[in-house]
Amino acid sequence: MELVLSHNSPTNTELSTSDGRVLYSISTPNKWTGRTTKLFKYNLSNGGFNPAGGSHELARIHWHSWRHSQLIYDGQMIDFDSFLHTTRMLSNSRAFVGPDGKSYKWTTTWRSCHLVVDEKNGATVADLKQKNLLGTKAVLEVDAAVLHMLDLVVITWIYFEKKRREDQTNQASAAASAAAASSAAAATC
Repeated sequence: MELVLSHNSPTNTELSTSDGRVLYSISTPNKWTGRTTKLFKYNLSNGGFNPAGGSHELARIHWHSWRHSQLIYDGQMIDFDSFLHTTRMLSNSRAFVGPDGKSYKWTTTWRSCHLVVDEKNGATVADLKQKNLLGTKAVLEVDAAVLHMLDLVVITWIYFEKKRREDQTNQASAAASAAAASSAAAATC
């Protein structure tokens, strides 16, 4: 299944099928502080999604800088760092156990992220394809093997992709600061 992003943002976008039916709406109303992200799911009607049938709030993510972010999902408040935990020290990967009892792991590359079944073969079950220069929108490709937990794939993707982009921005800022400091030091010599 392909979920097409309406905007290139994991916290402010709609996820639609390739034929244009909106399945999820993700909004973080205050773009400056971005403290709470709400995920809405469009209701099912006659075996398909029907935006006219309304939507309901599926989950909420409360982002925190100095403590663990929290997820409100299925009537529970969950510490995101406990639920979607790092796989090893100094790793960007994050893992969780799905409702099927299998372990899943989000991994990252410089431009994208992938969800793999954390088994020996590590089969990719979700993959973010970034938008390109020709105007093709970003797409979250989800394998049929995990459609039974699509809500969980989307929730964990929102968290992981936001963190991945923040890390990428922080690394670029650190590199720019180091380059500026190096240039300043060279200029004083």
